[in-house]
Amino acid sequence: MQTQRKADPREAAWRPFIEMCHRLSGDPVLIPDGKTEITRDDLTKLSHWDDISEADIPRLAILTDSFVRFIGDGDDASVLTVWNEGTPNVMLIEGEFVPALDAVMDVICGNEAELVEQSRPDPQERLAKIADKLERRIEERHAREAANNNTQAIKTGFVRTNTTDLLAQTFAPIKWIIPGYVPEGLTLLAGKQKLGKTWMAIDWAAAVASGGYTMGIGCEQGDVLYIDMENGDRRIQRRIFAMWPLKPVRPDLSRLEWASASPVIGKEFYAALDEWYAAVANPRLVIIDVFQRIKPNGSAAKNAYENDYAALTGLQQWATLRGVGVVALHHLKKGGSDSDDPFEKLSGSNGLSACADTTLVLDRSAQGCTLYGRGRDVEEIESAVTFDKTTFRWNVQGNVTDVRRSDERGNILQALLDAGESMSPNVIADVTGQRPGNVRRLLLSMVKAQEVRKTGRGSYAHPAVTDETHTTGNNGNKVTTPKDDMVGNKVTEEIVSDDNHPLGQAIVTDVTVVTAPLDDDDIPSFLKRKAS
Repeated sequence: MQTQRKADPREAAWRPFIEMCHRLSGDPVLIPDGKTEITRDDLTKLSHWDDISEADIPRLAILTDSFVRFIGDGDDASVLTVWNEGTPNVMLIEGEFVPALDAVMDVICGNEAELVEQSRPDPQERLAKIADKLERRIEERHAREAANNNTQAIKTGFVRTNTTDLLAQTFAPIKWIIPGYVPEGLTLLAGKQKLGKTWMAIDWAAAVASGGYTMGIGCEQGDVLYIDMENGDRRIQRRIFAMWPLKPVRPDLSRLEWASASPVIGKEFYAALDEWYAAVANPRLVIIDVFQRIKPNGSAAKNAYENDYAALTGLQQWATLRGVGVVALHHLKKGGSDSDDPFEKLSGSNGLSACADTTLVLDRSAQGCTLYGRGRDVEEIESAVTFDKTTFRWNVQGNVTDVRRSDERGNILQALLDAGESMSPNVIADVTGQRPGNVRRLLLSMVKAQEVRKTGRGSYAHPAVTDETHTTGNNGNKVTTPKDDMVGNKVTEEIVSDDNHPLGQAIVTDVTVVTAPLDDDDIPSFLKRKAS
């Protein structure tokens, strides 16, 4: 007899609550416990009933923004509807536009089925209002942070925090967009042209939008905005079809949106970002492809470092305040760099990497492709990566040192097998193109692992090459029997015939040196004894 699954009280409370969210065109949020004056920054966005605990049910609320959409005129406002398990309580948390409260109450009381969008204001006016709202929110947040730290927000002074108070604070853990590689904040992804940055970025975007995998790494699901300034809709469609040609196995990409036009970084750009942020349920990732297309013009009064740093400062602040990962694609210098540091290869000045929270560099050398990473919340990364031309996706092979070491071991084994005889470390280094010191160290560990055989002093062979397979001398060289030596002495060989020897090989069994006698006239005078 099958036991019936016990109903989850969270799911039971969520169904009528999310239905009201749809009717009010609002976002499901969680309010703080025991706080009477609630602001937007106190709210936690939700996407599923599994995001809450049973104790959180009384804290469910609905945030409805941009009431000019539903009323058509007047000031804008934001209304918070505390669910109260079916007995809603409505309050204004931004703006003082009372008709917004009336519109929400009409829906709750059943006078209206849902909030209906009446008309849209002029786009330029709407963007300007959003930009002003964003600036007010940032100022309010700074003021609250200053108040919480018992400091006064003075523009010309310091905002100080006592160390004891700092240590007593509890901070949320780092939110990873691509675990181990892309945290919240601003990330620069730089690489050579046509190396595959866009393929990598599309794979990241799809993985986050669908809650799937990229480079073998699982990602938490969320909404993604991909600002594409180079490819166009046709090429993007072709790339998605190439990555997932079969519709049944194609991930659900409904939470991935594309923007094919964008203002340069500035007030309108941040207003557009904030509009997207407010419109989706769980804003998680923004990708800019490429940064150069929306980079603002620099000032002649500033040097390159100052202009590059200033170009990214606002974007880094927006990503940090919103808790969103922003990935900006960038190029490497065409001529490369004299430095061995891959981060010195970024096109432009060091101001870009200095401002970004994380910098990733996708580079290629004779040994393969490597994804380097460095940042404030990211440990030093050197991952060996490969591009699969059948799936058009990047894969992480592992730490570059471990992977390259495995490749070097394979090259040594192949060289020994091809030679069919013992070889010295220097010869192996010449054949494989590796450094002699590295070869010697690897050979020692390979002998311990029984991957190669040590056949003598400074001599190594492949395990498949035995003494019977090939005859070698003490130093790993073949035994040779020259017919004539340097002074003309003759050498004779006694050889066991192939027919008589059990191994069917010619084996040298004896060497006899034959020297002709010297005549007295042939002896040098200084060697002759004087007659007594």
